[in-house]
Order: sequence, then C-alpha cells, then structure tokens
Amino acid sequence: MATSVTSTGITFPDSTTQTTAASASAMSLISTQTVSSATSAVSWTGLSGYDKYFLIFESVVPVNSSQSLTMTLGYGAGPTYLSSGYKYAGAFNWNSNLSSMYTFNGGNVNLSNYYNLGSTGSSESYSGYVYINSATYSGFWGYQCMSSFVDTSNNAQEADIFAGQVANSGNALTAIKLTCGGGANIASGKFSLYGMSS
Repeated sequence: MATSVTSTGITFPDSTTQTTAASASAMSLISTQTVSSATSAVSWTGLSGYDKYFLIFESVVPVNSSQSLTMTLGYGAGPTYLSSGYKYAGAFNWNSNLSSMYTFNGGNVNLSNYYNLGSTGSSESYSGYVYINSATYSGFWGYQCMSSFVDTSNNAQEADIFAGQVANSGNALTAIKLTCGGGANIASGKFSLYGMSS
C-alpha cells in the first residue's frame, strides 16, 4: 500500500492514518512526478504562494547500488540551489536494533541517513515524507522528515526521523530537487508535492 493524502489525513504503507487539523482546501497538490526510467533528478521550480510544502516519496530505487536519496533547496528564477549549511539531527532504527542518534551539517538533506539503497531490480525501495516550513521566511527554511526502507523480502529494515534547517540568505524558497548520492540516477519512484496555505 502506498502513502496517500486525503481530506481526512495521511495514510501510510502500514495502513495507519494520521489525521490532520487542516481543511481539504489548505493542502493543494502542486504535481506528482512518476519516474519509470533513469533520470538524474526530480525537481519543482517556480514555487510560490505557499509558506509550507509537504513532499511524499514512494518506492524510490536508484540505478546504482549503495546510493541515498538526497534533497537540496533553492531560490530565485534560476534557480540557485544551496550547496552548504544543511543542519539537522535525528534518530534511526535499523533492523529492529535500538535507535541511534545522529547529527549532520553538509551540502544537502540526506533522506536515507543510515542504509544506502539497493539498485534496480533488487526489490529494495525507500518511502517517506518531508515537511518544509518557513518557505517565505527571510532567515532559514525548516524541514522535518520521516521515512522507511524496505528490503528484498518486503520487510521494513530502517526507520528515520529528523528535523533541521538551512540559512537562506533572505530568500524565499522557489525550488526543491531530489537526487541520488554519488551522481547516480533515480531508476523509479513516485513523488508528490503539496503546497500548504494554513
């Protein structure tokens, strides 16, 4: 079962539902992009009109093995993507082991912080969501992520949760880009971006 957003809440792959206080009109689908052949990046540009964004990624698989899904944020018409200063802290649970804490300060937001995804044909995939706030604030953009990794036997092997921010030099957010680490292409996956007005 895929992650889905409805007027009553967010339903996750394990069939649990998180209800939302916002009305149906407060969350608007900007676009859904489905990747079925190798592509270097999935991106949204020219973003405006929202202070918050909600990004869902489902069943993501890289072309090459041992690669992670990463996110960079940008501003302006270009756009210009920030290449440093992404700071966040969180925890992961790997293969039923006890949770571990971590911190990060680097050039992007790594959406799979512990386990690197398998390659095309491995049946391994990564799914989750990112909430981006303060998109119009002139100091920083914030982000919070929850995600999980599924192995070749369709068993959940990793769960990540983290939060952080990046200084934006006084610019509003206009672009979001997802890539795989190490310059690898994305082989497949579904990506939906929503704008939130309240």
